[in-house]
Amino acid sequence: MKLFTYYRSGSTYRVRIALALKGLAYEPHYIVVAPNSQDLKTMNT
Repeated sequence: MKLFTYYRSGSTYRVRIALALKGLAYEPHYIVVAPNSQDLKTMNT
């Protein structure tokens, strides 16, 4: 499972906790959330 995450995101923090409690493995993909970020552009196309 892929988890797109940002280090300051409270939502993905809670998702990581839930996945750990359920024992589910995931592959974190850290993205850069900044104006004109290439990560956001490629994810939204």
